[in-house]
Amino acid sequence: MIRLMRGQEPEQLRIKRDEELPRARKAGRVDKELRGYGVAKGKLFEVQNHNCAYCEAKQVQAEYRDVDHFRPKSSYWWLAWSWDNLLFSCEVCNRSHKKDQFPLLDEAMRLQAEELPPGREQPLLLDPFDTTIDLRQEIKFRSETIERKQRWRPVGLTERGRKTIELCGLDRPALLDACLLYTSDAADE
Repeated sequence: MIRLMRGQEPEQLRIKRDEELPRARKAGRVDKELRGYGVAKGKLFEVQNHNCAYCEAKQVQAEYRDVDHFRPKSSYWWLAWSWDNLLFSCEVCNRSHKKDQFPLLDEAMRLQAEELPPGREQPLLLDPFDTTIDLRQEIKFRSETIERKQRWRPVGLTERGRKTIELCGLDRPALLDACLLYTSDAADE
């Protein structure tokens, strides 16, 4: 997982939020018909260099991929159109692994409706856009030889790093078999 920079919010997302949030507020949730956050997909695809925010797998196009809600819209409906809550994700990370999971160090500290993050929450999922986190202190890659092939396996150095690997399936065989870009930190291990 590498550090990402969001840049400026797309104007279309602000417009969609202004249209959709009052309806979600009235319902107290995001209905399936209330979408619109997809207008951010192209910008996220661009700022993430065409990579999934979690596994970093290169994506050929944005069109059939997902906009993931870091804090799931099922629980955090008021953040469904928040630029700071959106990531570009591959389908495998979003739909097969992370889904709508968002574990916290202390569940009693979960945000209440309309409360803005981070509040008192301490997520156990790493946000690659969070500039207060040094991702290199959370997850490292270690060299392993499996079936006479060298692979780089993610290793969680903290509870948050371990939980992120687990939730997003970052140690799934398909990723270990992929040609991973690794840093000199990984080579030093």
